[in-house]
Amino acid sequence: VSTQSTGGQFAIHLVSLIFLVNQAKALEPGSPLNPEEDFKPNLLNSAVFLILFSTQISTFAVNYEGHPFMESLMENKPLLYCLITSGSLSLITALQILPPLNEMLELVHIPFQFSILLILIMVGDFGCAWLWERLCARLLKY
Repeated sequence: VSTQSTGGQFAIHLVSLIFLVNQAKALEPGSPLNPEEDFKPNLLNSAVFLILFSTQISTFAVNYEGHPFMESLMENKPLLYCLITSGSLSLITALQILPPLNEMLELVHIPFQFSILLILIMVGDFGCAWLWERLCARLLKY
């Protein structure tokens, strides 16, 4: 993975995170953070948890090299199933399909419109990172 690819992916993930944080703060303005207080779930930390979880999945999926260094992603069934399961869990928690799972993860109720925005950002972040990696791989091939 080239420096340009890594830097571009970092920028894509950072822009996604900053945009989502700003949207969450606009929807639910919070009080100033106090590190001495106990953890209290809110929309901001729920959204940040979900986008960072999605970003980690994206990083593994986008940067997996495959042949000639390793087996392809389709041949590496354990990794493929792990990525599919993790990606599905991120969508399930963002859509709040299994409320007990969200409660176990201490995620707050996410308004439907914000859930859709969150999923669009997660999918867009993955798509942009994947496109950037493919573009860099093609242009910087030597």
